[in-house]
Amino acid sequence: MAGITVEAGALMRALSRTLAAVDRRPTVPILATVYLVSSGCQLTIAGANLEMEIRAQLPAVGELPATCVNPRVLRDLLKGLPASECVTLETGESGATLRVQIGEEDWSLRTLPVEDWPAFFAELEGQLAEVRLDAGWIGDVLARVAPFMSTEDTRYYLNGVLLEAEGDKLLAVATNGAQLGRVERTVPEAATAISAAGFVGLKSSCIIPSDMVRAVLAHIRGPVTVALSSAPLVCRVEGDGLTITGKLIDGVYPDYRRILEEPKDIGYEIDRLSLLSALARLKAISSRGGDPIVSICWRKGRLFLERRDAEIGMASIPVPGTTLGTWPNIPLHFDRARLAMAVQQIRGSAFRLQGGNSPYSQAQLIDVSDPASTFILMPMRGETALPHEPPVPPAEPEVRAAE
Repeated sequence: MAGITVEAGALMRALSRTLAAVDRRPTVPILATVYLVSSGCQLTIAGANLEMEIRAQLPAVGELPATCVNPRVLRDLLKGLPASECVTLETGESGATLRVQIGEEDWSLRTLPVEDWPAFFAELEGQLAEVRLDAGWIGDVLARVAPFMSTEDTRYYLNGVLLEAEGDKLLAVATNGAQLGRVERTVPEAATAISAAGFVGLKSSCIIPSDMVRAVLAHIRGPVTVALSSAPLVCRVEGDGLTITGKLIDGVYPDYRRILEEPKDIGYEIDRLSLLSALARLKAISSRGGDPIVSICWRKGRLFLERRDAEIGMASIPVPGTTLGTWPNIPLHFDRARLAMAVQQIRGSAFRLQGGNSPYSQAQLIDVSDPASTFILMPMRGETALPHEPPVPPAEPEVRAAE
């Protein structure tokens, strides 16, 4: 028999992270397990489905031959143990069981043949081109555009985040058709790395699927290395003792620049926290199945946020804000939840809400402290009880007769 000793807390955390890739009822029985193997002073745990694999590493003492076991059973038997508790894992002579010893406790778990475990993405070694990203990239870029990913099966190419390189700029974009988030950061050699990965010409971009994006956001903190390949179409994210590898979406992302209009000097500069507070309070004016619309209106030299409900009533809340060069001729109407989600992605204390005078014009939310972060929200049709103050037309230039 061969075995290793690990700490219960580290093993529990590694199992929880790899479970993000393990389906409860997979079509292939071996994919309901995790793959365990030790090398040197480390234990590697891998979980996978048909689209993604997650590998976690943790310190261990001893040797453990490769084995496949049900991760949820192994995780459940560790619950309630002190994090520093020593857990010993051993395989039987036949390899059909995994013995788990915790003090005087003795567990024996059935395993599946390790030969059945697919060699996921084994052919990738040496074929990936890397982009190194700093510690803030996941939380400051990926997390801000992820809420805008689509969930529609018909437009599968929107079910993820577009990564696109332009020189030393790396852009992350996501849209569901009604909203769009775009954040840009300077990443040296970004375009060079993507070209080296095989993405050239008009395809200097790739689409990371939503499941992989969520796994990265949930389980990785700190700096990461993103490795890409166009043949096969694969992405790997490494960081924080975790490696997440998955298939990229094989599709063409729509040209979002066609809808990313040049921001006009029409709109408002709004205090972010005040607007979020008003939006949260306006949720009180909402009956089941009621209208989700909130209205933004300028009158009496102030900005107001309004909501009406036929059964409950109406509310009007002033919000600190100023006008830009001019302001819309009409009130702006938005879905309350979508507006709140977009404003939550602003990091500064204020943002600009810019758009046209048409009720169908897109509204752009631009972070005042970070103009490279742009979020687009399509307005909705609606009515408001607030009298709207029309913008003051610019004064005609004074023409003096020649003396």
